[in-house]
Amino acid sequence: MKKIFLVLFLLIQSNFFSQNVIKPKELYKPTQDEVVDPEYGIIIYNKLVPCMGGDSIRYNKVGYNAQSWQEDYYASGKLLHRGFYIDGQIKVFKNYWENGNLERELITVDNLRCKLFTYYPNGQARSEIMYYEGIEIKQKDFFENGSIELDEEIDKKDGSIIKRIINYPDSKPKVIMELIDKKNKMYSYKEYYENGNLKEEGTLNFRKDMNDYVKNGEWKFYNEQGQLVKTTKYINNEEQKN
Repeated sequence: MKKIFLVLFLLIQSNFFSQNVIKPKELYKPTQDEVVDPEYGIIIYNKLVPCMGGDSIRYNKVGYNAQSWQEDYYASGKLLHRGFYIDGQIKVFKNYWENGNLERELITVDNLRCKLFTYYPNGQARSEIMYYEGIEIKQKDFFENGSIELDEEIDKKDGSIIKRIINYPDSKPKVIMELIDKKNKMYSYKEYYENGNLKEEGTLNFRKDMNDYVKNGEWKFYNEQGQLVKTTKYINNEEQKN
């Protein structure tokens, strides 16, 4: 396991979770810009959460595994993180934007499952994720207007998709991918233009050896006006010539 010391923020610009021994007097309180990933938010504590796949440990100032409630603060003095630790790893926690709004919250369901809820700085829901033994098995992402951007479910046995629905900000569908043959891992796939017209449709198969989804069978392609412009047959992503 990696070691994470009480002083979380000393080397934040190069490697947030440093393995170097850091003295307590060097405690560093970050700004919001230093801890926020532009795409994913405040993810610096993920490595401390076993149910999310984390395997790192946080130590207290005397070198023991952190226990009970721990708090970290921004340079402004505002609360950044509050988590409950057992033997240096997080069981439940909340992170906060510097404006005081909740940025994310982890809830442990049982020894195998946990739920993560994340939020935009304005308080609007950003995502809901269910983890099973470190694997994301259900996820919903939201646009800032509140509409669903992604609705996805994953097979916990092999990591393959059960369903994936991606929407445009106005809630119109962009991609709909659904499992239709569990035994052969076959999916129906439809993709749409922003105007709502169908762009392409066909069937995919999950190839575990490639960890990828390949086109098989007949695929149809349409222009933005909804008119069929091409029909093609595929075998394992290879277009078949007539």
